[in-house]
Amino acid sequence: MNAIFWLCAMVMFLIVEAATPMLVSIWFALGALIAGICAYFNLGDTWCVLIFAVISAASLFIFKKFYSDKFVKKHEPTNADRLIGSKGVVEEEIDPVKGKGSVDVGGNLWSAKAEENIPAGAMVEICAIEGVKLIVKER
Repeated sequence: MNAIFWLCAMVMFLIVEAATPMLVSIWFALGALIAGICAYFNLGDTWCVLIFAVISAASLFIFKKFYSDKFVKKHEPTNADRLIGSKGVVEEEIDPVKGKGSVDVGGNLWSAKAEENIPAGAMVEICAIEGVKLIVKER
């Protein structure tokens, strides 16, 4: 493989990168660039392929390790997230075995689950929300 091959590979990876909305193949384009430089100086096909693989993997790892949190969307809080930490009253007994139970929170009735049975009328605190169910514990 010569430097022209690696140059073509780099251009192909850059075209794929430009055609996608996410970072997909930029790592391979960088690896192909470095491998192309090595091929230009007649380093040998085996070394060029190895350098391509190492540079591609290393650049992906470095990006994921240090920068991916800046590009990954964080969980945006919803109105329901405001319920976490608030109190409610059990309307229907919460039974973890049957997976049934409901809690009245501010006049709204929610499905609820807990680690233990909680009788109707008991006060509970909302710990989390999973889907449309409140995760509660008795107060």
